Amino acid sequence: MIHDLSPWKTGVLAPGGSDRIRSRTRHLTHLATMIVTPSEAIRREATAYFGRSSSTIAVTPLAACEGMSAASEFAAAAQLEGLGIRGPCVLYLGSLMKRKNISRLIDAWRQARTQIPGLSLIVAGAAGDLDISLTSEPGLHILGSLSDNDAAGLLSGAAVFVYPSLYEGFGLPILEAMQAGTPVITSKDPALMEVAGGAALHVDAKSAEEFSSAIVAVVNRPGLRERLKEKGRQRASRYSWQATAVTTHAAYAEAIRRF
Repeated sequence: MIHDLSPWKTGVLAPGGSDRIRSRTRHLTHLATMIVTPSEAIRREATAYFGRSSSTIAVTPLAACEGMSAASEFAAAAQLEGLGIRGPCVLYLGSLMKRKNISRLIDAWRQARTQIPGLSLIVAGAAGDLDISLTSEPGLHILGSLSDNDAAGLLSGAAVFVYPSLYEGFGLPILEAMQAGTPVITSKDPALMEVAGGAALHVDAKSAEEFSSAIVAVVNRPGLRERLKEKGRQRASRYSWQATAVTTHAAYAEAIRRF
């Protein structure tokens, strides 16, 4: 299974342990009868980088878990109230890694806040290689990892979900937001565009100004917000863990057949 090719990237895109992964994986890819990736975007990358035929690489897309469906309006409001949030809220859920581009999201939120007074930003997820020490800034809430119930509540209460990642293998958080009925703004990363399937707003990952403009548009335009919600729900419904199991089983069966 190749989730993405980040170990072969440079700078902030490369995770810790990349040297060890690089030293082993090329040999393993030549031993493998079949390889699976979570998206067509990564299959194309793996085909080009490792010199494998596309027929030996299967795509097994992921899906949002049922626990990430929309929470009740009361539960969502209670969670935001507990954080002291009463106005519109921008939400990021995901690991706190540099390649997730969170610092640029914070810059975009600051810009959007000049046009939408009281706009809050919640950044929640497991600790990574990004050091965020801005928890005292008014309107900015840095949280740790959340349970599915807590994440669903925040998704349902947020005005918009923003996922500004510089590079992804799939982008499960945007699918979880769509399933919860939250409008999504994300980058133009190939895997994210593939998964979103036209149901999100895509902007230049390196432009805080474009993210800010998109946030202001979604928060201030109810019609746009509702269209994104509906498109997102429809898109998320096309993915399921049953389909993931079926495609993965087929890849394993083909690997055995070719052995």
